[in-house]
Amino acid sequence: VYPQEEDFGIAAVEAQAAGRPVIAFARGGACETVLPCNAGRASGVAPTGVWFDS
Repeated sequence: VYPQEEDFGIAAVEAQAAGRPVIAFARGGACETVLPCNAGRASGVAPTGVWFDS
């Protein structure tokens, strides 16, 4: 779970590199670094992100 809204958060990137899921705000730097769950189905990349807006 990545509750902060930051420009770039290395913890989320490291979690994805280890194949762990990331739950993050749908704004800030996470939008650019976290793969959303619906991405990758066609490309073969495993999804690792779940977004929340609240």
